[in-house]
Amino acid sequence: MGRTAMRSMAAVLALSAAVGAMGAAERPAPPSPRDVLGFDVGQDRVLASYGEAARYLRVLAERSDRVRLLPIGTTVEGRTMLVAVVSSAENLARLDELRAGWARVADPRGLEAGALAR
Repeated sequence: MGRTAMRSMAAVLALSAAVGAMGAAERPAPPSPRDVLGFDVGQDRVLASYGEAARYLRVLAERSDRVRLLPIGTTVEGRTMLVAVVSSAENLARLDELRAGWARVADPRGLEAGALAR
């Protein structure tokens, strides 16, 4: 690869890094488990309890427009079972519509042939 091509590639990489940094500056990074729980996930001999994991997910949902927590039932211990839906803010705004579509795909009885392809 010639010097001109290498300089061009370096310029593109520098521009890409700058654009990525600009996007990151607009949206703060999500908190790490250490920030919320006080320890690193995967640390030897340390396991997050259900309550700690739920607390971390709640903090993520509070601080991000890209995370929504939904209760999906009760555990055998009587705790609320949570699912974290992670997507774009636009998709989360129309989550009910998307869930209805998923339900149609999961149980297509009553649909005309080819209706899912529309």
